[in-house]
Amino acid sequence: MTLRNLALISAGICTLLSASADTFVMKDGSKLNGTILDEDETHYTARIAIKPTIFENKKLAKADVEKIIPEAADLEDYQALKPLKTPGDLSQASDYDSQLAKLNNFIKKHPDSSHLEEIKAHKAELEAEKSKLEAGQIKIDGTWLSGDDILRRQIEIDSKLLLKEMRDHYRQGFMISALRSFHAQAPQFESTETFKEILDLAGKSMIRYDAYLNKEIPAAKERIEKRDRGMAGLSQTDRERLKNLMKEEESKFAELAAKDEEDGQIWLNLSAYDSDGLEDAQQLIKRQQQRLEQLNNRCQQEAEKPSAEAVFASFWKAIDDKDDRAANEAKNTLSSMRLDEKYLQPVESALEGLKEQLAAEQEAESKKAEADAAKAEEKKADDPEEAEPKTKA
Repeated sequence: MTLRNLALISAGICTLLSASADTFVMKDGSKLNGTILDEDETHYTARIAIKPTIFENKKLAKADVEKIIPEAADLEDYQALKPLKTPGDLSQASDYDSQLAKLNNFIKKHPDSSHLEEIKAHKAELEAEKSKLEAGQIKIDGTWLSGDDILRRQIEIDSKLLLKEMRDHYRQGFMISALRSFHAQAPQFESTETFKEILDLAGKSMIRYDAYLNKEIPAAKERIEKRDRGMAGLSQTDRERLKNLMKEEESKFAELAAKDEEDGQIWLNLSAYDSDGLEDAQQLIKRQQQRLEQLNNRCQQEAEKPSAEAVFASFWKAIDDKDDRAANEAKNTLSSMRLDEKYLQPVESALEGLKEQLAAEQEAESKKAEADAAKAEEKKADDPEEAEPKTKA
């Protein structure tokens, strides 16, 4: 080992010692940073930092030491928690649970930490938000929605949930899962503001899946050849046992494929030995990329049209304003957007309810007018002067 390497190691050790040093506050007001190596009844033997990389062993009389401030044992754990923030929009209970577990562990491990008040305050904030989530509320754009607010913005919430789900799969490297989510849910959100982002993410997922298949297809063929060579060297009994295991695995994937076909799913989970299936998946990517291009073109052509979110907002405003004509126009526009029936049903119900309310109000007004007219007639009949006009003498 060279002198230079020894010097570097020594410097590294010194730096570590400096970083973990206690602080000796002397009675004369001075402060020394160092590490206690030994002590007896009257003195500390400490490695004191003279400069950042220069240390000296010194004996410090205990009578001269006002106090020792130990290194903050919680510092590393506290920094690991930073930044302290609440989960973002559309987060699930599990997102809160994972953060709360870390905070609880810190509180248990460092009950005397100077950061304890801050950590407990953040914990209380997380618990309050989790309670809202468990009560059926949803956070979107930093605002908590509940009840009718969720109903009125349901398509916006669901489209953003799909985008979040796809992003989570994409970041974790699960391209098939991202594309399965896209295929199963995306068509109903074609008129939403989020759809362009959903399309872009689907396109990126296909590119990454295609790159994976470029490597996996030849690897699958090599895997099959290696397996077959290995089987040739087995005894007849072991070969039959392995063949049965292979058949069981093929049967599981066949069952999954049949279920996917029944559900209309085109992105299949494939065996690592299914080279033909992997090649079919690569051809599927090419076809679906063409479909994405068509959808992107249609999005551009319809860019000037109002989004589903905007039309829903107009509809609910018309309902609040008791404007049945505007509400009916918005409802007709929504009906032309190829939306899932679950989004249109509340619209139909609200419009029908408004019509019934307006009809009831009109009927009440008519009855009131009739009653007022009847009272006027009664008053006229009871008052002779009202009944017979006066004539000049």
